[in-house]
Amino acid sequence: MGRNLIMTLLLERFNKFWINYPKKRNKGSAKKVWLRIKPGEELLKKMLAKIMESKRSKDWQKDNGQFIPYPA
Repeated sequence: MGRNLIMTLLLERFNKFWINYPKKRNKGSAKKVWLRIKPGEELLKKMLAKIMESKRSKDWQKDNGQFIPYPA
């Protein structure tokens, strides 16, 4: 796979993650970490499933999401 294609795939995956993550803070830092760890499609699916599960948790719903960790 070419370097440009890999970068495109990583950024597409990051955008899917970002759209689904409820706390929109430090996008630049989150993207930097994302590009360093280079998660594949399977890991992204697991992350998105966990985000959906966590969105329903009491901790993430308490005080308008005050206790949702930053994405990076």
